[in-house]
Amino acid sequence: MDDQNPKLSELIHQIRKRAMKSKVFAQISVFVIIFTVALMIAFFVSVKPYFSISFSETPSFKIAEDSLGKGEAPAVEAIKDLENQVKSLRKQVQSASGLQESILYSISASITRIASIFLAVYLIQILVGFTRYYFRLSDHLEATADSLELSGGDLKLVDPLLKSISPHHIEFGKMPKTPIEQTTELIQELVKKIPTK
Repeated sequence: MDDQNPKLSELIHQIRKRAMKSKVFAQISVFVIIFTVALMIAFFVSVKPYFSISFSETPSFKIAEDSLGKGEAPAVEAIKDLENQVKSLRKQVQSASGLQESILYSISASITRIASIFLAVYLIQILVGFTRYYFRLSDHLEATADSLELSGGDLKLVDPLLKSISPHHIEFGKMPKTPIEQTTELIQELVKKIPTK
């Protein structure tokens, strides 16, 4: 066949070359998907608590009953005791503001993690679509090259051969919906449930 029709053999070679490029691209997409999933798992397994809440006992304003009304020395001690209790309260207020900052940091970190999950899922959905497309393209090009090779270039035989050896009838099922589509459907359902007057 190579001696009879060199153009046909060159065409078959070019088709197989394109099929191989499609297959390589699909394999790279699979690697990127696996890497993304592994990165997500590693990112979320290494989660450490951002803060720990510990409440110290609340200071109570206790003044010894016997120190009141018995001269100046017990009153000075009572005032010093009150000053110490105020200092303790100030420390607790400062630690509470630190706790508030820790909570805000934790919330922002959680929002970032959730957003990164959505972004990674969206990226994976896009890559799955590309991967499926390029694997199917590669299989179709291989089947086309095979049918051209088997038919010897006879165009009347190419179509029946292509239909018989092509994997076009193999379906993977419906593509999963993207997060944008899911969100849009959810909003539409919620709008439909709102009662109108």
